[in-house]
Amino acid sequence: MKIKVCGITREEDIAELLLAGVDFIGFNFIKSSPRNIEIDWAVNIIKKYKIQKKAVPLCEISDLKTVHNKLKDFNLVFYQVYNADDSLNEIEEFNLNYFLPTSATKLKQNIDNDLFIDNKDKYLLDNLDHGLGGSGIKFNWNDLASTKLDNCMIAGGIEIKDLITLKKMGCWGADLNSKLEDSPGIKNHELIKKLGDFIKSG
Repeated sequence: MKIKVCGITREEDIAELLLAGVDFIGFNFIKSSPRNIEIDWAVNIIKKYKIQKKAVPLCEISDLKTVHNKLKDFNLVFYQVYNADDSLNEIEEFNLNYFLPTSATKLKQNIDNDLFIDNKDKYLLDNLDHGLGGSGIKFNWNDLASTKLDNCMIAGGIEIKDLITLKKMGCWGADLNSKLEDSPGIKNHELIKKLGDFIKSG
């Protein structure tokens, strides 16, 4: 199972996450987020730590072109794009791979369970009822009982102790953020070490 940690605002947290062995590190460029950072800072961090294969920019679709222009030379593996539901054709023009945030409420209401297209993108299931993610609130995972999750990453209040359950559910990945923090954007290094122990345990 892939492990992603989002909301990075400090260089020292990058170093700890790399020691822990996480698969992806999220950089938040959403202006309304308390974890918002400047693109130029992220560019310097990606260069310094050579994390082109791990770095994931988070942005709204209205800012995708600007963000991509700044980061395109890195050939990043994924971009996480919000408010893209009605603009999938528009984002395809960039020929990128995406994490597509998907509302758990929308999933529950999707009777035919045909929300996920088997393609190069991954679906980020989150509790989006309170905005663009980062609420730290879990949704009811029982709603996923009949859902194939090998193309999905679960987010929303994920704790280290939840990872075993998510792995058993067959999730492609898990996205941790607020439950690794002392405050928004300030990661707790002891918790990151515990996350690293989980990753190393296989």
